[in-house]
Amino acid sequence: MREVVDAARAFDATKHLRTILLTGKGDKAFAAGADIKEMQSMGYAEAYNSQVLGGWEGLRTVRKPLIAAVNGYALGGGCEIAMLCDIIIASDKSSFGQVVDYLCGHDHHVWQPQITLPSPPIII
Repeated sequence: MREVVDAARAFDATKHLRTILLTGKGDKAFAAGADIKEMQSMGYAEAYNSQVLGGWEGLRTVRKPLIAAVNGYALGGGCEIAMLCDIIIASDKSSFGQVVDYLCGHDHHVWQPQITLPSPPIII
């Protein structure tokens, strides 16, 4: 995540750029979120205070518009990254999900919302 934040900050400082586009590689996922295995052995306080999730807040300091181009899964932290953006452009293959239970020490439950787009789609 640090690489994403560092790149976004560098682009933000570049005067000839007007927007920043975030997207995933390929068509399977925008971002699958944090490495749950890395946090599995941690308690809530340890995970919260560690640098495992460090850097995410840095996206909020970017002043240029952030656009999330989502094609595929945006789960957990990936969904949060998309929500940190100013605009989300999602393909019909996009799927958003959020962990609604504690990550550490509890079962994982993912809420999978159904997104309905107007028909025909609004073209901007």
